Amino acid sequence: MQYLFLFTSLALMSFGAGGIRPCSLAFAADQINNPKNPKNARIMKSFFNWYYVSVGVSVMFSVVFIVYIQVKAGWIIGFGIPVGLMLFSSVMFFLGSFMYVKVKPNKTLLAGFAQVIVASWKNRHLTLPPHANNSGLWYFHSGSNLVQPTDKARFLNKACIIKNREKDIDSNGMPTDPWSLCTVRQVEELKAVIKVLPIWSTGITIAITISQQSFSVVQAGTMNRMVHNFEIPSTSYGAFGILTLTIWVAIYDRIIVPLLTKYTKKGKGLTLKQRMGIGIAISCLATLVAALVEKKRRNEAIREGFIDNPKGVVNMSAM
Repeated sequence: MQYLFLFTSLALMSFGAGGIRPCSLAFAADQINNPKNPKNARIMKSFFNWYYVSVGVSVMFSVVFIVYIQVKAGWIIGFGIPVGLMLFSSVMFFLGSFMYVKVKPNKTLLAGFAQVIVASWKNRHLTLPPHANNSGLWYFHSGSNLVQPTDKARFLNKACIIKNREKDIDSNGMPTDPWSLCTVRQVEELKAVIKVLPIWSTGITIAITISQQSFSVVQAGTMNRMVHNFEIPSTSYGAFGILTLTIWVAIYDRIIVPLLTKYTKKGKGLTLKQRMGIGIAISCLATLVAALVEKKRRNEAIREGFIDNPKGVVNMSAM
């Protein structure tokens, strides 16, 4: 019965986190996004930086203070405090609901992507014009700023070719069969996703590095954690990574970006690809350093006779 309650609570936590984490950043960005403001791009970029700072401070608070309470007062109080904080945040969220900017959801992109692929396959025997700027050939909604497809990945352009206007489009201007005729916007959205996939896949290395945070907790548990007369809980060592992230984001946003902007004459200092490349390189370096530290710790454990005792504490400072 205890395991049932434990795993049920963990499952509910996962469901809740799955609903909050992917949406909180985008929802918060909707509240301050104002395309009419000439400084909107700079405001949005700064918002994302400070969003992660606030998240870092919150996580650091939890892994330092709440973990300390768990160690000293027990798991019941240690888990009870986060429950109370989540209840308070939920109440505050719903109380402010009337003030939020609520962007109406569009139809699911996945269905649109599937329609483009199916329509392209159905129309595979059609001949594409030499150039995309052939007005009257492509289907798009009235008022759309995308009226013709690009010349990249042209095989997908067949999904938005109007074969017979009377049969393909009804009296309301909608396609009679959305699986045979798609809008230019749908086609270009799928192209954009395909173009992003190579860059997105490079983020796997970052995810691998981030997922190793729990390893540092296990590693610190087998090392000397004493600072003067105080022993730091092993679960609090995740705070060092969060603290580094928080300080670095603040320094980058307020010091490095203005200096780079002055030097490169660009509004953001570095391009997105440059920042991503530097981040990937740093993550690889961090993983290398972690491997070297673990190698030294293992050798020290073997030297001290802990080869069959994985919980043995080696004479090596976790700091």
